[in-house]
Amino acid sequence: MNYYYLIAGLPDLSLDEDLPKIDVEEVIDTIQRNLSSLDEASFRYLLYTNDNRNFLNVLFHEYYNFPTSTFLAPATLAESVLQDYRRQQSEFPSYLCEFIRIHEDQFSSLSPRELEEILWVMFYEEAEQQAPFIANYFRFDRQIKEMAAIYNSVNYSFLPQPTTVGGKESGAIGRGKTVPTAWLREYPYLESLGEVIATKRPDRIEKFMDRIRWDYLEDISGYFGCEQVFAYALKLLIVVRWQQMSPEKGSTHFEERLSAIEKPIRLSKPSTV
Repeated sequence: MNYYYLIAGLPDLSLDEDLPKIDVEEVIDTIQRNLSSLDEASFRYLLYTNDNRNFLNVLFHEYYNFPTSTFLAPATLAESVLQDYRRQQSEFPSYLCEFIRIHEDQFSSLSPRELEEILWVMFYEEAEQQAPFIANYFRFDRQIKEMAAIYNSVNYSFLPQPTTVGGKESGAIGRGKTVPTAWLREYPYLESLGEVIATKRPDRIEKFMDRIRWDYLEDISGYFGCEQVFAYALKLLIVVRWQQMSPEKGSTHFEERLSAIEKPIRLSKPSTV
């Protein structure tokens, strides 16, 4: 389907120039209203990433007394719906329903890191079975995170290291190791990623990883198809995230998460049924 008029009417985006604040929810709503039903169903996977983070924050608050985090938007699920997840699952994507069905009895015993890893694995497995753009993008995104996890496991010994990345044995890379030429040809950002992660600066790390994603999206071929709409939306989410990013707030949030991962001890708090 051709989305020339939709794309032509969207605001310009840039990572390297100061842009006026964009009403991201209004733009996302405009995009969704103009997509075919099939493309809109695929588009939702771009927003499920915020749903995942919002739902994890609900679980972390309920089971670990984490402070309530800012609700991330745009998302497909309202905050009230997520908080009442035991009774309101009719709008949930299938992987999230499955996550709750299989693991709800374990929510009180799993650590925050374990909950997060399980949910994201289930999301990626479903996303990688969708339309080509969605499958390819989230396969790429998953690999970036796995690369970052390898370098993070060097900085934080309690973190597990992925055994494979993109079908390759991960032992060939890591801090202090010379990245094989074959890896650099496929992942040219690897050496720089390791250097940035070594700074332990959450804001710098997130921005660098977003830059990798942005460059990937810039290379999407074509003009006015759903792929260009999806790529635009992902770039919009990156721009807005950068506009909202606070190094101080990010560091505080990172330290809270790190503390919970290092000491995965459940703080007693009765759940509400």
